[in-house]
Amino acid sequence: MFVGKRIAYSCFGKVVSLSGNGESGILIEAIGGDEDNLHGEETESTQDGTFRLRGLKPFNTYTIKVRFNFLFSFVILFKFIDM
Repeated sequence: MFVGKRIAYSCFGKVVSLSGNGESGILIEAIGGDEDNLHGEETESTQDGTFRLRGLKPFNTYTIKVRFNFLFSFVILFKFIDM
């Protein structure tokens, strides 16, 4: 018998253009934690625009940065809670 404990979460999503087409090669970055213990993960969107950020920790507030190029990016805030 195996007993496991969840220690990390994932965030799934899709980056699409205004026309609804998936955007590939977009960098998605998550930074969370407090000043003494910052935690970061990053990934890149696939050919159809989907992405998965792995290794996110519960009870942390993350800042998500989506970078289309060096000149344009936007930020989203979210918090994982243990369910």
